[in-house]
Amino acid sequence: MAIVGIVAVDRNLAIGRGGTLPWHYSADLKFFKQTTVGNAVVMGNRTWRSLKKPLPDRLNVVLTSQTEVDAVHSVVRLPTVESILTLAQTLTSDLFVIGGKDGHHGDAEAENHDEGGQDD
Repeated sequence: MAIVGIVAVDRNLAIGRGGTLPWHYSADLKFFKQTTVGNAVVMGNRTWRSLKKPLPDRLNVVLTSQTEVDAVHSVVRLPTVESILTLAQTLTSDLFVIGGKDGHHGDAEAENHDEGGQDD
């Protein structure tokens, strides 16, 4: 098991704009899918909310303090980086860190806040 960051960047080192990718390259999306299917993906709550449904054929792990939400198949919500690392130790697959800059820079607390700085 490995923990791997997976990210696409543009020439200005941007990885997103307004909660979406600022480009659409089918080769990037195909690579992402081929690389992450059968593994686990971890994301912050903002990234989770930007998805319309769980990424198929993957364990979707959401870093969030929000616990009072409906259960969704293939989605695990965990409140801390430590709890995600504990989960990672039990996996037989790789864990890919996906989503916005806060998740990739290890600033998990920022992922648990919305635009106004309030907790989820």
